[in-house]
Amino acid sequence: MPRFCAACGGQMADNASACPACGKAAGQSTGGGAAAAPAQSSATAFTWSPLMTNRVIALVIDVVPAIVASVIIGFIPGGVFLSPVVMAAYWLARDITGQSPGKMVMKLKVVSKDGSESTNQQRLKRNAALAAPNVIAIVPLLGWLLAIPVSIGVLVLELFFLFTKGERFGDNFAGTKVISTQ
Repeated sequence: MPRFCAACGGQMADNASACPACGKAAGQSTGGGAAAAPAQSSATAFTWSPLMTNRVIALVIDVVPAIVASVIIGFIPGGVFLSPVVMAAYWLARDITGQSPGKMVMKLKVVSKDGSESTNQQRLKRNAALAAPNVIAIVPLLGWLLAIPVSIGVLVLELFFLFTKGERFGDNFAGTKVISTQ
């Protein structure tokens, strides 16, 4: 019977002393209770974990400053041209320190796949897809029209990776993962 990490729900080898996904010691819990069981018996099945829940909450927290900034910029003359620039910069650089505002609150951090400190290049690269629709929207009229299908495409791509691989496209692209710092 497979073993699962109590902290993140990731599958572990029977003899593992630590989870390969989050690095927590085997049997160490974050207070979330019993280990998550796989959704299906398939080895590639996606398993929802406490870490994933914290990532979703962190994303919701990260969206708040973006919405507030967009509304405020909307009141500035020419704000319709400035807003995509500010939003592209925000989404691209939100993890530049390894933690976005939401990740700080939820005690999460972006690291390299091997668990070492991620580089600034990796952090920018992992958010490039999130910034892309705003970069396109910088171009007046045509960019605004193209940003809508690009946004939908990015959302579909991110969800596809999330539900098939258990990580964002950006993490796969940049060679990063998100871990709990607790």
